[in-house]
Amino acid sequence: MSSTEWHPPALNYDLETIQKQLSSKKHDLDSFIQQVQEQHATTTQKSLMEIEEMQAKNNELKALIEERKASIAHYESLLPQAVERLEQLRKDEKEQQDRKEQLERECDAIATKNDTFALTIAAKERELEEKRALLDTQQKRNRPELEACMKYTGLALEPLKNNQLKLTFTLIDPKELDRAFTLVLDMSNDKYAVPKCEPQIPNLAQMVQDLNQHGNPSLFTIQARQAFSRLVL
Repeated sequence: MSSTEWHPPALNYDLETIQKQLSSKKHDLDSFIQQVQEQHATTTQKSLMEIEEMQAKNNELKALIEERKASIAHYESLLPQAVERLEQLRKDEKEQQDRKEQLERECDAIATKNDTFALTIAAKERELEEKRALLDTQQKRNRPELEACMKYTGLALEPLKNNQLKLTFTLIDPKELDRAFTLVLDMSNDKYAVPKCEPQIPNLAQMVQDLNQHGNPSLFTIQARQAFSRLVL
C-alpha cells in the first residue's frame, strides 16, 4: 500500500453512550413538549371559560339593554299624556288661584257690607230707642187724657207679643154697647203699622201714615174711635 493512501480518522465515540444521551434528550424533549401541551390545554380551557363567561355577561347586558330600550319606549309613549296632564294641572291650578282671589275679593266685599250693615243697624237701633223714648214721654204726658178717654169711650188696652198693642173699643154701637171694635197697633219696627182691624176702617192707611208722620198715638186712638163710630151711623 502506498504511503499516500487515505485512512479515515479513528473515532473514539461510544455509540451506546451516544444513544443513551440521545434517548435522554428525547425524553426531556418529550416531557417538555407534553408540559407545553398541558399548559396550552389549560390556558386554552381557561380562555374558553372566560370567553363563555364574557359571552354570558354580554348576553345579559344585551338583554338589559333591550329591557331598558323597551322601558324608554314605554315612557316615551307616555310622555305626551304626561305633558298634557301637566298642562291641565297648571290650568286647573291657575283657575283655582283665580277662584281663590275672586273669593277673597267677595269676602272683602261682604266684610265691607257687613260693616256697613252693622253701622246701619246701630243707627236704626239708636233711632228706634229715640222713638221709644219719645213714645214713653208722650205716653206719660198723655196718660191722664188717655185714661179719661178710656173711661168714657169704653177703650181697653191689651199688650201683645212682639211689641204690639191691642185696642178694643166698646160703647160705640147704640144698639149693642158691648160690641167690640178692635185694632192691633204694631210698634216693633221703626214705623207704626196696623196688621189687624175689625171691622175694617176705610181710611185706615191714611190714619197710619199720619201717625208715623206726627207720632201722636193719642190722636190716632181718637181718630180710630171716630172712624169706628161712623161705621154704625
